[in-house]
Parts: sequence; C-alpha cells; structure tokens
Amino acid sequence: MDLKSEVTPTWTSRQLSIGDLFAKRKLGSDERFENQVCDKPPAVGYSRVFAVARAAYAMPLTISRQCLFCCFLLSLCITGCGSESLGDTGFERAMAYSRDIQALNRSFEKTVVQSEKIAETAEQLMQSLNEAKTENDAIVAAGKLQQLVVDILDIRAAIEKSKNRRNPLNRSQTLFDGRQRPNDTARLQLLQLSSAKQLTLKRARDLAVELQTLAQEYKNLFQKANRFFSSYQELADVFGMRTRLEWQAALHQLPNPQKANLGARYLRAVTLRRLGKFEDGAAEFEQLAKLNTPVQALCHAARAECLVLAGKLREGKRLIGSISGEAAEQPGVQGYRGLIAALDEDWRTAVSAWKIDLKNGGREIGLRRNIAIGQAILSKKNSREAKRALENIQVANTLSGKREWSVHLATAIVYLALDDRPNAVAAAEESVKQSCHECMYFCEQSVEQLKQGIPPTWDFASH
Repeated sequence: MDLKSEVTPTWTSRQLSIGDLFAKRKLGSDERFENQVCDKPPAVGYSRVFAVARAAYAMPLTISRQCLFCCFLLSLCITGCGSESLGDTGFERAMAYSRDIQALNRSFEKTVVQSEKIAETAEQLMQSLNEAKTENDAIVAAGKLQQLVVDILDIRAAIEKSKNRRNPLNRSQTLFDGRQRPNDTARLQLLQLSSAKQLTLKRARDLAVELQTLAQEYKNLFQKANRFFSSYQELADVFGMRTRLEWQAALHQLPNPQKANLGARYLRAVTLRRLGKFEDGAAEFEQLAKLNTPVQALCHAARAECLVLAGKLREGKRLIGSISGEAAEQPGVQGYRGLIAALDEDWRTAVSAWKIDLKNGGREIGLRRNIAIGQAILSKKNSREAKRALENIQVANTLSGKREWSVHLATAIVYLALDDRPNAVAAAEESVKQSCHECMYFCEQSVEQLKQGIPPTWDFASH
C-alpha cells in the first residue's frame, strides 16, 4: 500500500471549504471562480451565498467584511450542502472548537491577572513587614537604652538611700517631699516601649500569616497554570481528526499567544502544521523547545515531524532519535515517533511507538486508529495482526461514539485485511455519512476502491 501517494479531487460546491473561498484568488474573475471550482451550477439559494462571499472578499478587512463573512457562514449553515447540512458537521464543529479555545484563553488570562494581583499584594505585605521589622528594631534599641537609664537611676537611688540611712533628716525630707522619683518615670517609659514592641510583633505575625495565605493561593494558581498546557494539548489535533475549517477557527483564536501561555503556543504550532505550514510550525516548536520546561521533549518531537514533512527527513529522524530516557516516556512523544516512522513506511516501528504512547497516556482514539491501520498493513506478513487491528479499531469506534469518520474508514481497511469486503464497504459508507464535506470525496472514493477490493490510500501527513 503506497501511503505517500496523494489524491487530487475535483472539488464540487458541497466539498469546498470555507478557507478555499477566502484564499487569495488564483482563478481570475468571479465567473472563472464559480465555473472552475464548481462542476455544476449552484443549487437553489447558492447564488445568494456566493454573492455574499464575493462581496465580503472584495471589501477591505473591516468590521463590515467580518459581518458579511459571518453572514456567509450562516447562509451555508441554513441552506446546507449536499446530503447533510454543513451546520451539523463543519460549521457547528468549527464554532464549538473556536469557543473551547476562546474559553481556555480567557481562563488563562484571568489566571494571569489573578497572579499579578497576588504578586502585587505580596509585595505590599513584604514592604509592610520590612517596615514592622525596622520599627521593631528601633523599639528594641530604644528599650535597651531605656533599660540602661533605669539601671543607672536604680544605682543612683540605691546610693541616695544609703546616704539617707546615715542622715535621718535628709531621709524624712526625701520621703515626704511629694515628688515622683526619676527611676519611676524611666520604668514607665520602658513599659510603654515593651507594649509597643508587643504590638509591632503582633502586626508582623499577622502580616506573615497573610503572606502565607497568599503563597498558598499562588501555589494553587501555579498548579492550575501547569494544567493549562494539558488542556491545550487535548485540543491540539496531532492525528488529523478535525477539519480544515476547525484548524482555521483555531488559528483565528490564536493570532499571537502570550509568551507565558505555552499551551496556546503549542496548539498554534500544531494547527500551523495541520494547515500545511510545516516550516512555520517547526519554527514555533523550536522556540518552545528552547525553554527548560517539562514539555521540552514533546516540542522537540513535534518539530521533528514538521521537519520530515518539510522534506528534511534526515534532520527530523536525527532529532527524534536524540530523545531518550524519561523524556521519551512523556505522553505524546512516542506518538510523534510513530508518525515519523509511518511517513517513512516503517510500519513495525510506527505500531510499536504508538503502543508505547498508548501506555504512556497518549490520545487513545487517534492512537488506536493508527495502530489498527499499521497492523492491517503488517497483516500481509502476519495474519494475526489483522485480528489485533480489529480489536483496536473497535475500541476506538466505541470511544468516539461511532461518530468519527476516520475511525470508520480505518475500520474498513481492517475488514479488508480480514478479507471481509461487505463489512469493509459498509464501514466505508458509514464514514461517508459521518464525514464533513471536505473529507467526503476521499470517503466516497474509498468506497469505490473497497468495492473493487483495493485498500484506500491513507496519508498520515493529512489524517
């Protein structure tokens, strides 16, 4: 099976993606655009849809153009394309995907604002604590000095008392003159300093408790920030199970992610790779891989795949081969190793890597789909692999709710490896029903191939 060969379909109106409509015009006039892209005149209502599309495209990039673009998408959603409404498959999925990313972005931004406020409050508390310490040091110093004064006055009083014992006349005058003794005033001042010290220490302790509380809040935010990467990673379409419209929606939500938002930067890089911008994706992954983070190895592996797709096979294989030890056990790393091996048609290595990634906590549906395809190909030399492939693809189908077109098509490949052509054709036909419009042509073509006993060509660079 030649998985490197590409299918070049003649796109019809119902299979045209939104991105194709708004790509830079290479077809010339509007008439050529309609005549060459569509193999038949638009259905009822389509003239209005394409009119809105052309009007939006001709306008400068303003709010008005954006509004017309939304009207165009809504028109597609209402009028529908082909046998199913685009709103049920393409548009709504893209909008839902966009909302998920937007919600994650907002949550991250909110966390950043909270962390900044905590840092600002902590700085103010530290300043107050330093002031309390300075004040306490001054009180302690004054207390020591006052204690020295009290001691001196006590010595003088003792001397005076000794003199009075020898002279009774002086003693009676001292006892009954009605004046406060100097050492009494000094002791009172010493007591006041001691009280001030206790108050300052209490204020310092209260500030320390507040700082401890803030430190715990900051720790919780830090842990939450670490979980953000996993959330973005869940949305990243590493195995090509989403549509081009969804990728474009993701890119729209990630025009310029914050440097601190590693998850958003990773998702953007994966999306660029999915849109065929391999060099741009590799550059994004390279920047992430330079950072000393727990996901450094994952970014190296993702960059390696982009390099292979960009035609730099030797460099990509060398980079993925340099990842070893604990780094190679991170979820997702072996998944990329399997993809690179599949692109090189090294199916045994690919299946082995995907199985390891499955154990390491990788994306189960995509991994089991890929494992099943690889095992179906290997079944030519070992019939037992086909049965294992069937087990894996059945699990993937169950996990996906039997609504993932690529899993149904992979099921068809597995059934064909088992020489069960009727079930293979039935699975492929189900993939047509579940597919979005941009994937429907590939699924329909696969049905025709399977009816003739020809296995569909699976391109791991696209799916």
